[in-house]
Amino acid sequence: MATKTRVSSSPSLPASSGGLVCSWIETYLVHGEGDRYGQPFRLTEEERRLTWRIYEQRPNGQRRYRRVLYGRPKGWGKTEYAAALSLVELAGPVAPVAPDIPVAAASFEQADLLFGTAKVMVSEGPLADYFEVYDTEILRRDAPGKLYRVAAAAGSNDGGRHSFRIADEVHEWEGRKERVHLVLTNGLAKRAGSWALDISTAGSRLDSLIGTLYSKGKRVESGELVDDGFLFDWREHPDPKCDLSSEEAVREAVRVVYEGAGEHVDREAIAARFYEIPEFEWRRYYLNQFTATATRWLPTGAWEALAAPRTLPARTEVVLGFDGSYNNDSTALV
Repeated sequence: MATKTRVSSSPSLPASSGGLVCSWIETYLVHGEGDRYGQPFRLTEEERRLTWRIYEQRPNGQRRYRRVLYGRPKGWGKTEYAAALSLVELAGPVAPVAPDIPVAAASFEQADLLFGTAKVMVSEGPLADYFEVYDTEILRRDAPGKLYRVAAAAGSNDGGRHSFRIADEVHEWEGRKERVHLVLTNGLAKRAGSWALDISTAGSRLDSLIGTLYSKGKRVESGELVDDGFLFDWREHPDPKCDLSSEEAVREAVRVVYEGAGEHVDREAIAARFYEIPEFEWRRYYLNQFTATATRWLPTGAWEALAAPRTLPARTEVVLGFDGSYNNDSTALV
């Protein structure tokens, strides 16, 4: 395992340790469960670009980004990429002294996906002798440092001194789980140079944890809000009403969103799912668009389809319906 090194970039790019991190990942880590199990880890070009940005440095050598929101559609490989970064922060060339890394998700099952991937990456690769691997934690043998599984369902997890924190599938962190996210993030304030990575697909509500983070990212991206310590890297279909009326249109939508995702993504299978699940679910999972849930009283597009003016015969009975709102809703009467 390498020592900490500051890597300079070309004159047109900010300084970053990203190149060193990418080299370390591909030298020491292997892929987790799946078709590439145990094979040397190979980053996509998109992951290389993102890694460079994540590890950008300020002129004084300190980390630029303290919060990173990484949003991609289902099947992209974001959980495996996040597991690789967790091991970089545990034992890689930029790892701090005595790293403390919670790998968190809304449920134990989801937390196990990311943590289990990290276990395979070390136990089946060149670093096996450098770690003690247990059911819920990975410990360094050569120095203090631990990576451990956390489920938001288990409680507040207060009092930690985290050097790095991952929250997986943040769209599932609802209700009291949002406070666990808050507490885990608060623990980063106790360590210099600490940072947090949130990874997710889109949710169904903007008035949620993932919706709040997404909205902030959009404001930072547009320049409405200035926060140069927040990195927003989100891929979604740019057209919220993109045409899905034919097989060709569905395939084109998949091509647009999954460009750069890597060869492991089965784009034909994703397109086929359009005909197996409701459209609003498909848009959310595979186009990474925020969509309302099935609790809406009208299916997608039903209201818009009635927008054309019509002439009614004399004495036609007309019924006016009114849906009043109380909370987290909206009302319109025309």
